[in-house]
Amino acid sequence: MENKPTQQTYFVGTLILSVIAIILVLFTDWAGYYYGGYVYEEWGWIYLFTWAGFIPLILFITIFSFVAYISYLGLRTPDRLSDQFILYGLWGSIIIVIVNIFGLILFGIWASDSDWWTDAAFYASFIGGLLNSIFFYLIRKD
Repeated sequence: MENKPTQQTYFVGTLILSVIAIILVLFTDWAGYYYGGYVYEEWGWIYLFTWAGFIPLILFITIFSFVAYISYLGLRTPDRLSDQFILYGLWGSIIIVIVNIFGLILFGIWASDSDWWTDAAFYASFIGGLLNSIFFYLIRKD
C-alpha cells in the first residue's frame, strides 16, 4: 500500500506557508542597499511602509490572505470547494512569484552602483508563492 499525500495535506501546507509569509512580509524588510563613498554614505531598506515597497507588498499580503482563506475552506469543507477557487489560488501564487522576480530585477538595476541584498520578506514571499503554486497544482491534479 502506497502512502500518498492527500489534498488535506496540501491545504495545511498552503495555509501554514501563507500565514508565515504574511507575518514576514508585514514585519521584515524585502531588500536593502548600502552606498558608501568618501563623503556620502547611505543605507536603505525596502519594506512595507516605503514608497517602493508599499504596493507590491500589499499585493502579496492580499493574495496570501486569499490563499489562506482558500486553504481554510479546503480544510473545512473540501467537498464544497469549487475547482475555480483552487485555480485562483494557483494563479495568485504564480503572480506573487512573477512580481517578486520582476521587483528583484528592477531593484537590482536601480541599486546597481551600490551593495544590495534581499531580505526575509523577499524569501518568504518568493518561496511561499513557489511552494503554494506547487501545492495548488498538486491539489488540482488529484
